[in-house]
Amino acid sequence: MLRVVNFPTRGIGETTMRKVSEQAIVMNKSMMEVMDDPAEAGLEVSAGTQTKIAAFAQMMMRFREAVETQDAYAFAELVLRESGVMTAAMADRSPEGVDRKENLDELLSGIHDFVQQRTDEGISFTPVQDFLAEVSLLTDQDDNLKDTAERVTLMTVHAAKGLEFKDVYIAGLEENLFPSQHCVSAPEIEEERRLLYVAVTRAMERCYLSFARQRFKNGTVNFSSPSRFLKDFDTRYVRTMIAAAPRPTPQWGAWQMPTSRPMASPAVTSTPTLKNLKASKDLTHPKATDIAVKAEDRVTHRVFGKGTVLRLYRENDNDKIDIQFDTAGKKTLLLTYAKLEKIE
Repeated sequence: MLRVVNFPTRGIGETTMRKVSEQAIVMNKSMMEVMDDPAEAGLEVSAGTQTKIAAFAQMMMRFREAVETQDAYAFAELVLRESGVMTAAMADRSPEGVDRKENLDELLSGIHDFVQQRTDEGISFTPVQDFLAEVSLLTDQDDNLKDTAERVTLMTVHAAKGLEFKDVYIAGLEENLFPSQHCVSAPEIEEERRLLYVAVTRAMERCYLSFARQRFKNGTVNFSSPSRFLKDFDTRYVRTMIAAAPRPTPQWGAWQMPTSRPMASPAVTSTPTLKNLKASKDLTHPKATDIAVKAEDRVTHRVFGKGTVLRLYRENDNDKIDIQFDTAGKKTLLLTYAKLEKIE
C-alpha cells in the first residue's frame, strides 16, 4: 500500500503514512481501518489530509468489493480509471510517459484476450486472480530457462540495440503505432524511421515485418492501416506473404525481408498491395451476437454505457455494429466481443 498511496500524487506523504502506521500499532488495527476514519482514530493530521486519506481508503474498499464480482478485464479497467493512473499517464507527454501509456494499453489488451480465451473455453467468470496466477507462472518458467535453451526473445527496439539474431520478427508496423500516433513532426517521424532501421539491422539472415488489420485497444476494436515505412523498402529484396488463417479472409499480413547481401539475380516477388477496406451491405441477422438487435435499438455496454444502434453490417468477414453512445460517442465494435445488453 505504501507504494501506491501517493501514486498518482494525492498529497499523502511519508510523514502522514508514518503517523498512520504508528496509530495502527497503538490501536491494534490495520492501517486501512485507521485511514477509513482518521478522525475517529485520532490521527493527528490536518482536516484536508484526513479527507484525502479517507478517500483513498474508500477507493481501496471499492476495489476489494469489485474484485469479487467483476472479471479481470473489467476490474483492471476500473482500477486504472478510478485510481487516476491512466489519467496521469495520458497527461505525461514525455517519451517515458508515452511509453507508460502504451504499456497500460497493452496490459489491458492482454487481460482482455485472456478473459476472452477463457470465455471461449466455457469459463463464464475469470477473476483477476486467475490472470495474475497465469502471469506469475509464465514469469517463473522464464526465470528457470538456461542461457543455452532455444527460445524466443521478446524486447523493445531500444533494448535490441547492439544485439544480433538469426531471425527477427517486427510486429506492429501500423500507422499510429510504428510510427507512433504521438509523432507528428518531421523530426519525430525520422526518429521513428531510424528506430525501424535499428530493428531491421538486428537480423543476421531473415527479418519478418508484420502488421495487424485490427487491434483491441482502449475497450474497442480499432482497424489499422499498414505503416508508411513499409513503402520505403526496396521491393527487390522483399517477399510478400499472406499467413494462413482459419477463415477465408486472412487477419494479418507480413513481409519477409532477407537481410543477407543482395544477390546478382534476386528472386523478385510481388510488390505489396495495400487496399482500403470496403464495407459490404448491411446485415439483417448478424451471426456473432447473443441478442437480437437492429438499428435504433437501445443497448448498454459495460465500458461505454448506454447507446443507440446505428447499423449492423459485415466488413472483411467480420460482423460489426455501429453504436452512438450517450457519453462515449460513436464506436464501431465487433459483435463477437461487444457483449451488449438490449434495453427494453
